[in-house]
Amino acid sequence: MTSFAMYRIIGNSLPPRHALGENLRAVEHVLKHEPAFPGCRRNWVVNRLVNPREKATITQLIASAGEPIIDIPFDARRHYDAFLDVTGLPMAGRARGDADIAAKEKPLELEWMLRHKSQCLININHARNRALELGRAAADWTLVLDGGVIFTIEGWEDFVSGIERNPEARFALLGLRRSADWNAIEPVGELNDREEPQIAFHRQTTELFDERLRYGNRNKVDLLKRLGVEGPWQTWRSASWDRIDPLPAPNKNKFISAGFLIRLPSGEPQLDSLVAHVPDEIPNRFKRFMGRFVGVAQRSANIDLGIARQRRRHHKEFVMPLPPVQGDGGSLETLANSLLGLPPRFVTDKLNLPPSGDRHDYLSRAPYWSDAGERFDGVPQDTRSVDDPASGYFDKVSLRRATRAIYGLSLCGKLMGRRDMFMAAADLLSRWLLDPATRMNPNANYAQVIPGRSKINHIGLVEFWSLSLLPYAIALLGSEGALSATQIAGLRQWYVQFFLSCEASGSMAKGLLQSNNVGTWVTVLFTAVGLFAGEFDRSFTLIRNASLRLGRQLGPFSIQPLEVERTNPLHYSLFNLCAWWSLSRVGGEFGIQLQSFKGRDGESLTNALLFCADNRARFSDYADNADGFDRWITLLCRIYGLDASAGPLVIVEEEDLGLPPLVVLQHGGRAGVV
Repeated sequence: MTSFAMYRIIGNSLPPRHALGENLRAVEHVLKHEPAFPGCRRNWVVNRLVNPREKATITQLIASAGEPIIDIPFDARRHYDAFLDVTGLPMAGRARGDADIAAKEKPLELEWMLRHKSQCLININHARNRALELGRAAADWTLVLDGGVIFTIEGWEDFVSGIERNPEARFALLGLRRSADWNAIEPVGELNDREEPQIAFHRQTTELFDERLRYGNRNKVDLLKRLGVEGPWQTWRSASWDRIDPLPAPNKNKFISAGFLIRLPSGEPQLDSLVAHVPDEIPNRFKRFMGRFVGVAQRSANIDLGIARQRRRHHKEFVMPLPPVQGDGGSLETLANSLLGLPPRFVTDKLNLPPSGDRHDYLSRAPYWSDAGERFDGVPQDTRSVDDPASGYFDKVSLRRATRAIYGLSLCGKLMGRRDMFMAAADLLSRWLLDPATRMNPNANYAQVIPGRSKINHIGLVEFWSLSLLPYAIALLGSEGALSATQIAGLRQWYVQFFLSCEASGSMAKGLLQSNNVGTWVTVLFTAVGLFAGEFDRSFTLIRNASLRLGRQLGPFSIQPLEVERTNPLHYSLFNLCAWWSLSRVGGEFGIQLQSFKGRDGESLTNALLFCADNRARFSDYADNADGFDRWITLLCRIYGLDASAGPLVIVEEEDLGLPPLVVLQHGGRAGVV
């Protein structure tokens, strides 16, 4: 007697493609309505179910029916560590929306961005191949089925009689009919020859599903095409960026069509509205196609956010474990003394008044603007607007020096055991952000003002990047008793107001949309500001999506095209790498290690730095400041862990490289602080 092993794969529901609770309902329906067939053993593959309650309910239901369960557990850590990734896409495609935005008219681009997360969450072909492995060892025929399908007696008998009439067949294709009603098992309409059939495998077959393919993107039709099965899928082509050599198919054309199943109702009732950007004339099957990727994006984002919330430790945020001083105490003391010796200067000391008339508002002038309107790189240029320290007209240098001193003195005080440095840092911090006489108002409304224009210049947010350093100093000063709980609460409230002000003005959203180093720095700023201000979820989303920004910025050989096209290409390339180091450090607060990102063609932050280092003389601005660029590159090589001799501390002498005055390295020279 011919033996059969039937495997249904139960995976995660992905609204809007599926309704919540759909898995459980499908299992209940099959157990209740599908007959037991002679010679057939029904099995279930529970594939990476995320919700433990759902998984327990489903497995208990199946176990109570006495049917075998193959459990493929969900690896939450692996999913969390997987990066969103646009590398491999054409550069034009990389510029589209983030993975938490609807698929719009480019669903395969979204699917590609999600591919690493999708495989961790679903990897449907791995589950199918696991069923094949077990089934071929146990039965003459293995049926690898989706979870939401069910046999009628008629459909099963057609299948069995078909293979009995064709003993040379090695595959049987089972067509699908859709059921419109959970309460009735009878199908509606004829067999749908445009829908991918379910497949039964003879034990003598060796073909496998291709595990390189992801959910919703040809994962089953790839095998149908290899077997020579006619259908609309024969005209489907993989995206230009997603072409792979097919697996072998030694049993090509050895298939028959036999039997059918019923596809149970599937999908959110609101599916059409959730992909409302799709025109009405687009068929429902295409809406379901797009809904798959929107579902993966939303479910994946919710999973990662849930993991991040569970792992969060408030008392550890912005806390740096500082190493003992080893041999460079002299340079550390020199830095500390230079910071102590800086005369304080506050926003209230500037000579100009901002348009608001309030001296407490930060003010700077757009560095690439001139009244004559001269333009280079499409950007107005004017060296007269540079806020040199002696002029006192603007606040850019004042803020940079103050944050540098607060941060540097806090760390130096801890490393050197100097309470006077703690007190100096705490006093400067309080006077800049708390003292009514000298505090800076929490807004960026007049940063990089363009003469004659009243509109807020969102590019000016780049000048506030050093605010991302202060939460580290605040945590340290608080632990040392240099700041009171009341002062810390006041500082936190200042950050809340700054965050809300930039959000209300629209400058935050516009700044985050910038593609080049400005967008990177704005991401650094609001990831740190948001986390300190209590906007945990939004900060996490920024850092989770940061790998998409990185993939957009890195071209062939990890070159940075958006920086190289500037008039100072090496300067901006290195300046952007400083931003990425800072963002990597903030990412460590969430356990996301951006420095481990590697794109499809080897794109990475390390390779971007190596490209600059190896090709420095080819950059047009290198000759004008060769010694300065050499020092900058050497500094970044130490920070990025490319210099094996790098110690635990790096002193940064220059003030405007986009780095703090003191960099603390992890053991082994790896950059960042955890």
